[in-house]
Amino acid sequence: GPFAATSMAWLAGGVPINTQIRVYEGGWLAFSQEFPQGLNGSSTGDATKVISSFPSFKLPSADSGDDRGYLCYNGPMMGANYRTGPFAGAVDTMPGGIEGTGPLIIFSKDPASRAAVVLSPLSSFMSANHYVDTSTSALRYGIMGRVKSLPKG
Repeated sequence: GPFAATSMAWLAGGVPINTQIRVYEGGWLAFSQEFPQGLNGSSTGDATKVISSFPSFKLPSADSGDDRGYLCYNGPMMGANYRTGPFAGAVDTMPGGIEGTGPLIIFSKDPASRAAVVLSPLSSFMSANHYVDTSTSALRYGIMGRVKSLPKG
């Protein structure tokens, strides 16, 4: 359907990366990453990490007063397991990586608000990852950390 887009061009270690945020009717967003010249030697050596990070979100600390909760599907087969908990302090409890990446729902604990957001890969599910970066308290979405190269595009 129709959308409005914001596109950004970056250089990371001399490698061009194009990112885009699309806003669709109804208020849902799609984030994308492209590597116009491809990428070689990109593996971090760790399947739980990502070789690129877009988008990334700051996770609230346990003492932030944030009263939202989360539900994250995970496991060796999507949906085999799930984890729930308070969103504040989720950096210590949220699964991620190769067996922890699944749809993530962040929701208001107030049943009257019915507010929720779902974060999930829109495509390329088998190479997508979300990484819970405990050193920066960030949730990073990107390409699985053991991917060694990417084709142009």
